[in-house]
Amino acid sequence: MVGKNPPGDEFSMLVDDIRRREARQQHSRVVGPDEAGERHLRLIWALAAWCAAAIALWLAIPASGPGPAQIRKDLLHLLEQSRSAVERARLRSGHLPPRIPSPVLAGLVSYRSLDDGADYELEACLGRQTIIWRSLQPDRFEELRL
Repeated sequence: MVGKNPPGDEFSMLVDDIRRREARQQHSRVVGPDEAGERHLRLIWALAAWCAAAIALWLAIPASGPGPAQIRKDLLHLLEQSRSAVERARLRSGHLPPRIPSPVLAGLVSYRSLDDGADYELEACLGRQTIIWRSLQPDRFEELRL
C-alpha cells in the first residue's frame, strides 16, 4: 500500500470537509449587527411606503358625496337638457308637450305648464337643493335650499 493513504484517512478527510462546510453555513446563518440593522431599516421603509400609499389613496377618494357646487352644476345641466327637449317638441308640434319628451329627464325634472299653456316651469331637486326655471324669465333661476 505504498503511495496510498490508509483507509481511515479518507474518512477523516470527509469528516473534516463536512465540518468545514457546516462551519461556513453556520457562519453565514449568523446575522451580524449590520445585517440586522439593514433588515429593520428595510422594514421601516416598507411600512413608510405602505402608509404613504394609504394616505395618497385616502386623499384621492372624496370622503363624502358631491358638494353643493357639484349638485348645483348637475341640476342646471338637467334643467338645460329638459328645456331643450321641451323646446324641440314645441318646434315640431307648435305647442307645448303635455310632459317632458324624454322619460329619463321626466323622472328627474318636474314640468308644469303655466297660465294659457304658452309658458312653462321646470323644477329639478337633488338632496336638499331645488332649482326652478321659468320660461317667462329665461335667464333667471330660483334656488331653494331646504
